[in-house]
Amino acid sequence: MGLWRIPAGRDWAERVCWLSRTRLAALGTLGLLMALGTIWMRNTLPMVGLWSTWLVAVLLGLAFYGLICRVTGWAISSRTRAFLVHLQLVCDVLVLTSLLHFTGGVENPLSVLYPLLVVLSSSFLHRRVALYHALFASLAWVSLLLLELHGLLPHYSLPGLGPPARYAQPGLIWAHSVVMGGVNIAASLLTSGVVERARVGEAELLAAQQSCEARLGQLEALTDELRRTDEQRTLFMRIVTHELRAPVAAIKSLLQLILTGYVPPERHLEFIAKAEVRANEQLELIGDLLDLAHIREGVHLPEASVCHVQVILADVMDMLQPRFAEQGLIATSEVQSDLPPVLASQEHLKQVWTNLISNAIKYNRAGGRVEVRLYCEGAMVMGCVNDTGIGISPQDQEHIFEDFYRTEAAKHRSRQGTGLGLAIVKAIVERYGGRVWCESSPGEGSSFYFALPAMPAHP
Repeated sequence: MGLWRIPAGRDWAERVCWLSRTRLAALGTLGLLMALGTIWMRNTLPMVGLWSTWLVAVLLGLAFYGLICRVTGWAISSRTRAFLVHLQLVCDVLVLTSLLHFTGGVENPLSVLYPLLVVLSSSFLHRRVALYHALFASLAWVSLLLLELHGLLPHYSLPGLGPPARYAQPGLIWAHSVVMGGVNIAASLLTSGVVERARVGEAELLAAQQSCEARLGQLEALTDELRRTDEQRTLFMRIVTHELRAPVAAIKSLLQLILTGYVPPERHLEFIAKAEVRANEQLELIGDLLDLAHIREGVHLPEASVCHVQVILADVMDMLQPRFAEQGLIATSEVQSDLPPVLASQEHLKQVWTNLISNAIKYNRAGGRVEVRLYCEGAMVMGCVNDTGIGISPQDQEHIFEDFYRTEAAKHRSRQGTGLGLAIVKAIVERYGGRVWCESSPGEGSSFYFALPAMPAHP
């Protein structure tokens, strides 16, 4: 069945509809000529047979046109489409043969319409099937000539077009048959070759167009991404410039006060100490920027190894114990036993715990609590740092992990801070295939969670 299918070009429906409309227009012209012929050759040709054939052809043409071009809401399958096109072409040959029979047969010069039908069929069909249609058209013409030659069909002569007995000359009949068959086959092969090359070219052009459209979409996406990256880079540079300039300007102002003599000698150490604080802030910011850049770019990173998160947590809790005591905070930790290890850098995990717990200390209320939990959930090792501090609004939670982002409440509570701590936490956790998120309400404290893939247990 695949051989008999119609090649599915992009414009097959338009071409088939064009063929149906052309057929109806040709039948209309033929009807006008037949009307004139009825007046001119009233008693010469069998007008009943002619008009009956014409009427059948018109009805078939209208039926095909309605089915293919005018019926809406009906999706024509490829099998139905192929059947209708083949049936139209076969009917065209039969109608032409019938009309030639009633109008002189071999005497009628309009037999040249057979090659035209062959060309039309070859423009729609595969080469082998088009050849079958060419053979069918030739067979129809030869059958008509032979049937008239042997008297099985009556012959109707056309006056004024040569000797009326030509249909009874076997040599002439065979000559017409051979010529018509050769012309039909040649027309089929030539047309099919040209059309198939055109189809291949059209398919290649369509593929190239689709490839160009896909590449255009990719280029547009890359352009948008580059534009966003450039905007983020510009914003990042603006923020970094501002953050770096502020400590330098403060240090310069403090030193100028000393150098210009506005500060008495007994207060020099006080101003130098302030300048040192700002210098340390500058170094902290530069260190955070370098850490964040290295993590995101994947360069100069410490080597990942098998890490026991609970051991690193214990070290960080011991390191921060003086700060808990300084602010009068109650610190507790709850660690699930037999936790599986994770594949990460110990230095990075220490940064994660230090940043999260330091924020819980910095933004907590006096006498508050810091609760740290470490447990396993499915295939993930989960860490949670919960505090009773200032909390975070839902609007701020959407941006809390962005570079340099600090909430207004955080700025009011503590002037110190680079706004990069949580961005570093997010970059580290995602570097090792995990995720981090926050749950909080203003004035009710915050809970920061992170999840890292646990290493599979070996038997």
